[in-house]
Amino acid sequence: MTPNERICTLLLDKISIKPFLTYNPQQDLVEEFEDFGHFGRTNTASNSALGFMVRGLLSKWKQPLAYVLSKGPVKTNTLLSLIKETLQKLVELGLQPKMIICDQGSNNRALFKRLGISIDSPFFDFDNIRVYGMFDPPHLIKSIRNNLYSNGFRVGDAKMCWSYISRLYEIESKPPIRLCPKLTQRHIVLKNFSKLSVNLAVHILSHSVAAGIATMVNLSALPPEAMATAHFAEKFDQLFNCFNSKAFHSKQVMGHAISVNSEHLRFLNETQEWLNTVRANNQSGSIPCLEGWKLSISCPKMLWDDVRENYGFRYLLTDRLNQDCWRTSSLSLEAKEGTDSIQVLRGSEQPYAKQWSTPCLSKAKAKIARGTSTLFFSAWTKCHLWVLTQQWIHG
Repeated sequence: MTPNERICTLLLDKISIKPFLTYNPQQDLVEEFEDFGHFGRTNTASNSALGFMVRGLLSKWKQPLAYVLSKGPVKTNTLLSLIKETLQKLVELGLQPKMIICDQGSNNRALFKRLGISIDSPFFDFDNIRVYGMFDPPHLIKSIRNNLYSNGFRVGDAKMCWSYISRLYEIESKPPIRLCPKLTQRHIVLKNFSKLSVNLAVHILSHSVAAGIATMVNLSALPPEAMATAHFAEKFDQLFNCFNSKAFHSKQVMGHAISVNSEHLRFLNETQEWLNTVRANNQSGSIPCLEGWKLSISCPKMLWDDVRENYGFRYLLTDRLNQDCWRTSSLSLEAKEGTDSIQVLRGSEQPYAKQWSTPCLSKAKAKIARGTSTLFFSAWTKCHLWVLTQQWIHG
């Protein structure tokens, strides 16, 4: 691996599991209690698994690292110790962890505060490496949609309301040729699992919905006040595109990679200023998802300057700055593992710990056997931490 190929991001993701104790006769151990490796076990049955994964920032590789079992979110002190140990192991491997990405759970927000990560300084130094921290954009876009659904937002006197989106759907869902063909009843009436869907959130906060509302306002089918909701949807459509670039060029606005000639920095600066004016309806202060977006906007701006000046990056693909590889790799692991895993992936059933962890280990071993893994784990220990060792491609 070249030096730049060793630059990577550390991803954290939590999944709910069913409490279910099992006996391991090989190790003479009752498993699925809370287990944090050598940071200790408890006699409490676990209902959550926190997974760690590492992926390349420049090159396209990824690898599950470890998981721990807990009841509820991992406590901040324990999480901080796990993060420091994981970063140390990555450095010992010769990798350069440059980012930590997680959702906006309360323990993760507390973790960032302990690490000194803030909107103005979204980084901390570890072993002479500047490590940045940000929240997962797909989680943030879901939170924005959910808050728009439950409360709405305002900028000054202008209000962004879900009722305008609902009315748009009522009007334009009847004709055979539609302005917003992706909108369905699932988008408008949010049930528990609908609130967890990134796709449904992205369809709502989209250019087509913004254009649909604007069209209905021009036709007097919606009041002029609805334009604030249209502008809101358009702004978040571009913001999400900005965090989802997969190639150097793209037909989507803000959908291309960050480069010296791109408009990303100007757009991100303008959006950050705009977010400072956004408030939730019936609330005087800001809310976590808005603060999370401000932090996650600061991060790529500073990261881009860092990797361009110090590592010679010519561009930065922002789809590497999210947890998507967990959703497409660890949990989707998959259909091959049986119906239970498929149901878990679709969100219809919680897995047992073994249903979640066994496919992860199988996937890691398969990558090693194919010679496609740049680093792997030589042992799966009873403390649920994979022992890191090196194996370089062709080396």
